Amino acid sequence: MIQRLLLLIVLCIFYNSADVTAQVSNDDCFNPILLNDVTDWCSTTGEFTNVGSTASTYGAPSCFTNVSNDVWFAFTAVATDIVITISGKTQTQPGGTLQFPEAALYEGFCGGVISELQCTTDQGDGIIQLYKGGLFVGTKYLIRVDGRVNLVGTFQICLNNYNPPDVPQSDCPKAAVLCDKSAFVVKSVVGAGQDIKELNDATCFNTGTTTNYESNSTWFTWVCETPGPLTFTLTPDKIDDDLDFVIYELPNGVHNCQGKIIQRCMASGDFNFPSKCMGPTGLKDGETDVDEPSGCGLSSQDNYLAPLIMTKGTAYALVVNNFTSTNTGFSVKFGGESTFEGPDINFTWDPDTVKCLEEITFTDSSTFALGNIIGWNWSFGEDALAQTATGIGPHTIIYNSWGPKFVTLVTTSNLGCKRTKTKELYIEVCCLPGDNFQVKLDSFIEPHCHGFDDGQLFFSGTGGNPWYKYSVDDLNFTGATAIGGLTSDNYQIHGVDSHGCRDSIDVFLDEPLIVLVNAGEDQTVDLGYTALINASTYPFNHDFKMLWTSATDSMFCDTCFNIEVLPPGTTTYKTTIVDDTGCMAMDEITIFVKDKKPVYIPNAFSPNGDGYNEGFTAFGSVAARRINLLRVYSRWGELVFETKNIELNQPKLGWDGLFNGKALNPGVYVYYIEINFVDNKNVLYKGDINLLK
Repeated sequence: MIQRLLLLIVLCIFYNSADVTAQVSNDDCFNPILLNDVTDWCSTTGEFTNVGSTASTYGAPSCFTNVSNDVWFAFTAVATDIVITISGKTQTQPGGTLQFPEAALYEGFCGGVISELQCTTDQGDGIIQLYKGGLFVGTKYLIRVDGRVNLVGTFQICLNNYNPPDVPQSDCPKAAVLCDKSAFVVKSVVGAGQDIKELNDATCFNTGTTTNYESNSTWFTWVCETPGPLTFTLTPDKIDDDLDFVIYELPNGVHNCQGKIIQRCMASGDFNFPSKCMGPTGLKDGETDVDEPSGCGLSSQDNYLAPLIMTKGTAYALVVNNFTSTNTGFSVKFGGESTFEGPDINFTWDPDTVKCLEEITFTDSSTFALGNIIGWNWSFGEDALAQTATGIGPHTIIYNSWGPKFVTLVTTSNLGCKRTKTKELYIEVCCLPGDNFQVKLDSFIEPHCHGFDDGQLFFSGTGGNPWYKYSVDDLNFTGATAIGGLTSDNYQIHGVDSHGCRDSIDVFLDEPLIVLVNAGEDQTVDLGYTALINASTYPFNHDFKMLWTSATDSMFCDTCFNIEVLPPGTTTYKTTIVDDTGCMAMDEITIFVKDKKPVYIPNAFSPNGDGYNEGFTAFGSVAARRINLLRVYSRWGELVFETKNIELNQPKLGWDGLFNGKALNPGVYVYYIEINFVDNKNVLYKGDINLLK
């Protein structure tokens, strides 16, 4: 019993720690799931999970209670700001089953140094959101997700990587001016600004009764460049928030709100969720109404209004009012064929091709037909000796490393709007003789078991110019000094320093011996008979622990290599072997049982004292377990004998021809016999028995 208990413990540990098929693919920082779509994108509900994951070797982020079942994701920034939303088991529209999710955002490389940029943990809503600005376009970032206090489950990830407009204000004259229809996120909405009467002309609020309706507001303005329909969707971060909005035409321009004219007015709302008047709202194709009143009492109310048909050169304003006053933010996504006026951003560099440590000059060539550009903010990307600059330029830069670089220019017009442009350039290598860069293997871990992919390589660089990067495919280089998730194979580790000097080494990860078990060929036996199972293992003379399991309790030993079984019916026996390193193998054998139930019931007996054929009972093979019930009746239906739960083949336990202690007359009597067999089935037999003298 103790041996079996210890083996069960070993198997339990193995299943939970070493069986990679039960683990998620992104269990380790070495193998993050790459999220390629980062602009206003969401995974499907419950698409990701931390079930089956294990704790990483990296310490807990600043806001985590501990690290228990973390999983990793990666993305490459395409804009400067990002909002990451992890949705688990929420009360409304859950993204999965994970309770109390927590997440952290990192910059750096797995196997090297990673730096925490942002961290947040759930306070009981089942959903969290991280915001981070100032990202470098083209840089890869890491996301780490776990459940608080060892919780596991499924979850949804949403990413919105965007270039933000000016910080929106709560008064119309100070509105953020939009230059284009790029999607963006408003992090929070607090207060009504200095003028709290700006929405008093919005007749959809309380049917026009004069009062101050502006509560938590955000204003945006723009000028139409290409005429046509405008649509948009406002999605609150807190899905059950009530967002109201008004669209005005500004006849006096984007910074003059006098005489503003209402074009669309949305005041639908409810105090219950889910509701057709709560959550996402906006202008949508197919809608025909231009306003919806407060409340949610009309059948026509659905929280969306008809598209706005804009005219060229006309200024418009959008005010979003968070009526429920939770101060949480929202995302904005525009649609329609119309466009907003803004600068045409462009810049060039000279020379077209340049090596690291050589000068390259960036020159602005942006234009704005309807105004002036008054602000320039440059970001030159990784390893630029001056990473940022302001002013029109030109700006002369030196890159300290080779490879792709992403240069971003953010312009501000005299109208107050911002527009962003990012371009990629490639800096050639500048390796010099005598740099003497080398890659060396520090250590390695071979795959734990045959066919496993848990091998690891640890390496480093020496000499040359630090800022070492490594790759196993000679294409995708990172700063990671370790690679995991490897099978047995030949590997070539490529290294490069900041000047492009290269080196490589070859490494072979050996495959452990395969572990095999053979339970033998399937067998066929008659019901009630035993079968011998002789299992064999490989490698020979290797120390294994074995455990047999089946759906029936029919084994005489479940930890023996060779076992005897008494199957109650056709039964499959499964065996699992585990060696001292935790490697395992499985096999199974089926014992087919013929459903033969031979029973002999005599048709006459003579209880006359001669010692021969003195009692009446049933006779059977080992397939029969017992007689549940034996009854004998007279020709008139009178019960003359009854016994229960007796052995077969024992006439002395059956009917002796007496009734109430007196011998009955010879004649024909009727019997009913119910027999229980080793397959737990009961069979009823009935017939005539002749009582002879």
